Amino acid sequence: MQNSQKGFTLAELLISTSLLFMLLVMGTAIFSNIQSHLVLAQKEARMQQYARDAMTQMSRELRQAKMVLGARSCLPTPCSVPEKTDIYAVVPDVSSDGTIAGHYRLVRYWFQEDHEKSGSGIMSLYRAWKNNGTSPRLPDNIATDLFSDHRTRLLKEAAALNPGNESYFRIAPSGQLVDIVLIVATYMNRANSVVQSQIERKFRVDTRVQIRGAE
Repeated sequence: MQNSQKGFTLAELLISTSLLFMLLVMGTAIFSNIQSHLVLAQKEARMQQYARDAMTQMSRELRQAKMVLGARSCLPTPCSVPEKTDIYAVVPDVSSDGTIAGHYRLVRYWFQEDHEKSGSGIMSLYRAWKNNGTSPRLPDNIATDLFSDHRTRLLKEAAALNPGNESYFRIAPSGQLVDIVLIVATYMNRANSVVQSQIERKFRVDTRVQIRGAE
């Protein structure tokens, strides 16, 4: 009785294995591409959220200010940027019932190299404050104040692009209008976590604030 069973030839096995290997490689590449796009989308969402939160905080605080002053700070000197990179404001402390408590804070917003990315040249937006006592006026020595206390970085996973040119503060001559423009970005990271200069995504958020407390 003749055996009718027939196995695979070596050529058929090689072809099948090659096809299976190609499918696995293609599937891995597609999955990796999808994963990278998801990660980028998450980074972009966080970047936009940080920018909006920063804008909301600045707008709310500056709207109550009694006085505002803009300055330019950049290295190396002399500073050649056209717009303000620093803004100082005297902001009243407000009681829970909405009345002014009679004390004031001196608040500073400014652009500085991200302290977690030292040497990269990647800039972030910072806020700091200090007590200004009962005075609603800006002190004479404000330009030399380092504001080392109560410092907060507002753009934790994003960067402020080109302070003084793309990201800046513009104060009207009357001192009662402030334009705030932020161009924020995420940067590509190498495998060893060194930040490259290649920008992955950019996002613009801007607003105009009416200084209601200005005298």
